[in-house]
Amino acid sequence: MIKQLHITVICLLGAFFCTAQVAHFVHGSEVFSENFKTEKLSKPDENEVFEGKYIRYVQFYQIPTFSQQQILKTKNLLLLDYVPDRVYQVAVPANFDWNSLADFGIRSIVKPKPEWRMHQNLMERPLGNWAIHGEDIGVTVQVQPFITIDAAQILFKKRGIKVQEKGTQNGYLLIYTRPENLPELAALPWINWLELESPPGEPEDIKGRALLRAGVLDSDHPAGKKYNGTGVSLLIRDDGFIGPHIDL
Repeated sequence: MIKQLHITVICLLGAFFCTAQVAHFVHGSEVFSENFKTEKLSKPDENEVFEGKYIRYVQFYQIPTFSQQQILKTKNLLLLDYVPDRVYQVAVPANFDWNSLADFGIRSIVKPKPEWRMHQNLMERPLGNWAIHGEDIGVTVQVQPFITIDAAQILFKKRGIKVQEKGTQNGYLLIYTRPENLPELAALPWINWLELESPPGEPEDIKGRALLRAGVLDSDHPAGKKYNGTGVSLLIRDDGFIGPHIDL
């Protein structure tokens, strides 16, 4: 009887993992069910749509090839972020017909939860003193790439939230807001990520002599090479096509 029970449990677990796959977020893992056949028929709520787009996490059976990703672009689908295992955060046109991707090997379509967009340091208590500003806390925000930083600043202003600093790229801003506002902000379709304001930087080695194997280059020791960088120029290049390499 016990042996039969063990076999039954193993079979049930096997059936579960055949129909569910784990997505590994920063905060932890989430189970995505195999739901494409049903979710492809669902429509986004009105409050999920921003500038004609809404956000979904889409899991594929296999990572789309470069040519497949190009086809997705022609359909105005934006692959924003990658989440292991084979999951992409996707900006989807509001009137998109998922049936057009029936042959793309999509396994799951999942509506994002606000907590998936919030760093764990926003949940921990006590918060760092550097991030507390009266009744507000400092929060670093990354907006979705289909909205500009200036446009995000205007949207925050309409909500009574003042932007303290603006980045110049990658959609980053620093805001001060009440902690109770965070779930509501994380649910906005144009918000990609929230985390606690970073602590002030602290110099660790202002002379840069503590690196392994590099300390002797400009050392006061008699055996030091006395190389201080004078007359040295540095060029950093990052070019060329980068093909699929996720999960290799």
